[in-house]
Amino acid sequence: MDGIIPENLNEFLDRWQDPEVGIISQPFQRFSLGLLASCKALWLQTLGCAENSPAASSTLINTLDDTLWAKLVHLVKHVNPIVGAHRLAVPNEPSWFLLVWPLRGTLPPQILAAVIENHWLDGNRQDSWRSLYDDESAVPPAELFAMLLLELEWQQKEKLLQAERHVEQLLNERITLKTSHAEAVASVVAEREQRLREQEEHYHQIQTIMRKAADAIVTLNETGTIQSVNEAAEEIFGFCESELIGRPMDVLLGPDRGAASSLEVLCQALKNERQVREVQGQRKDGTTIDLELSVSEVCLGQERRYIVIFRDITIRKRLEEQQRRLHLMNQMILNAAGDGIVGVDQEGRITFVNPAASRMLGWQSEELLGRSFGETVHQPVAQGGNHGRREFSPIKGSAYSATPALMQTVFRRKDGSTFPVECSSQPIREGERITGQVITFRDISERQMLEAKLRQAQKMESIGQLAAGIAHEINTPTQYIGDNICFVLEAYKELSPLFQACLEIRRQLLSEEAIQDEHLAALYDALREVDLDYLYEDVPRALNEAMEGVRGVAKIVRSMKEFSHPAAEAKQVVDFNRCVESTVTVCRNEWKYVADVELDLDPQLPPVYCSPGEMNQVLLNLIVNAAHAIGEKLGGATNERGKITISTRCHGDWLEIRVSDTGTGIPEAIRDRIFDPFFTTKPVGKGTGQGLAITHSIVVEKHHGTIDVETTPGEGTTFIVRIPIHDQEDKKPGSNSPGAFLDLVTR
Repeated sequence: MDGIIPENLNEFLDRWQDPEVGIISQPFQRFSLGLLASCKALWLQTLGCAENSPAASSTLINTLDDTLWAKLVHLVKHVNPIVGAHRLAVPNEPSWFLLVWPLRGTLPPQILAAVIENHWLDGNRQDSWRSLYDDESAVPPAELFAMLLLELEWQQKEKLLQAERHVEQLLNERITLKTSHAEAVASVVAEREQRLREQEEHYHQIQTIMRKAADAIVTLNETGTIQSVNEAAEEIFGFCESELIGRPMDVLLGPDRGAASSLEVLCQALKNERQVREVQGQRKDGTTIDLELSVSEVCLGQERRYIVIFRDITIRKRLEEQQRRLHLMNQMILNAAGDGIVGVDQEGRITFVNPAASRMLGWQSEELLGRSFGETVHQPVAQGGNHGRREFSPIKGSAYSATPALMQTVFRRKDGSTFPVECSSQPIREGERITGQVITFRDISERQMLEAKLRQAQKMESIGQLAAGIAHEINTPTQYIGDNICFVLEAYKELSPLFQACLEIRRQLLSEEAIQDEHLAALYDALREVDLDYLYEDVPRALNEAMEGVRGVAKIVRSMKEFSHPAAEAKQVVDFNRCVESTVTVCRNEWKYVADVELDLDPQLPPVYCSPGEMNQVLLNLIVNAAHAIGEKLGGATNERGKITISTRCHGDWLEIRVSDTGTGIPEAIRDRIFDPFFTTKPVGKGTGQGLAITHSIVVEKHHGTIDVETTPGEGTTFIVRIPIHDQEDKKPGSNSPGAFLDLVTR
């Protein structure tokens, strides 16, 4: 749909709005849109002009074919301009109508004509028109023409705006293309310059890296002539760069290459897959150095170059030699060590073993590698258990717990025999992770035998120290035994004449002889001389006192036997209260002059599984120490006495023995040292410092118990000993008990 807006459109609209035409009606306001789509032709016809004149008609819209268009133009040309607006039929087109409207005041006269489809007036629109106009022919053409012209103007303006936008877009695109082209050119130039700068900077960096590299870098041409060197090469070989450039590489190699030239050395290095080999270099001063050489071949155009990197390994070679010697020394130490040394991994499998360990375990070294250490050295429970000893378990996982430095257990040899050992463990760490452990152990069979003999000797020494007191204790009952026996002998002498007279009279009576008078007289004389009433009363008393003395001596001897008999070293079930009574009897001479002993023994105490001889030694040491502490406090006063209280109690599965005294107490400064060997506060010659140390060893190490001290300076001390009542082999694992012995390595 083509057309133009007439130049006098505004003037036309102004006239169209004058009072003669009237204002825009309601239908025009409601149905103005869509009319232009139903308009087939719209033109301004000038009357009285030639047909071929350009001003005869001004076409605004035309979609008709040329024939129909010519007929309509001719039809409008003959419209009477005096007649008002009216509708005409379009020839041969009943669906269209021709609307004409003479424009008033125009000279020459002008008519505005339009061809519009009939359906535009149909339907709601037609009803709307009819609601306003009774006569269908009275449809106001002024409004229709105004609607057409306004829509046409709006459409043309839209096209103009679109054209302006398109032109503006084209201009913007042209500017953008021009700008982007300039920017692209500038970006390419800048990028090229940036790459050149980066390449130059990269080249300088490479040059700097080569110059400052720790390894010596030497470039050679294909003839083996030096082209460049870095600072490390100057430092390693002692030459300056000007002294090396242009010279063959032979000047840098030592005499160890033999007759081979530098190029042959390079070729050999290039043939090596690793491209690294060790050579001997030569410094400017003639000294030789150990070097590691690597070669790379590059091509620069048609020219071949070699890049040779030297690394000074003199220090490394020296350290390797030191490490080799240290390894040999460590191997010699491991082989010469008397203790067994075994390494295990996280799973407890043996990774290395020294000859001493192989010898003690009865295996060959290669037989032990890869075996489980626990299964190898521990005797199965079904074959007799470990006799109360704790197993030495390997590390499981990477957790680590603090463990005792040493422990005693029993290891099994290859032939099934067992032997006691003292062992320790040290974890192998890689950073924070434990990867295994080193186990050190020694056979303590001989030491245990010597310790047993030493304990027996110490016990006998204790008995020897008590010998004088024991002799005194035995002497007292022996003395009144002797006195009473002498009294009985004297009484017998007095009764002898009486016995003789009675015997003679008895003989005569038995032989039925007559009794002689002299015999009766002798009997009467003897009866007068002997005090029969006195002897009748005192002789039995004397014999009873003699028997009491014999029983006292027997008690002391029996206590001594129980205290010192070697068979008491083995653990057995004993009446512990009886052990206390025996020990108190043996050491009576130590305490009877300074203290009274009070026994508070539990009558319901069950039998205790322990070594009676060793526990007697513990009680003896504690009682003697208590007596000495009381004696030191009394200071020789004879009118005062202290008190020693010994009690036994059963607490669950544990036996508790308390030995209390009213002595001097233990100063706070030395409480932490009282169980140290050879530590004593007694004068020289009176104490050896072994008593409490032996006591601690017997209680803690031998019986897996505890020993504690409660003391108040100036008031007294109480030693509290706790030992298990039952055999520790029968104790369930994981029980929470006082003084429980920690395993050396946690599982």
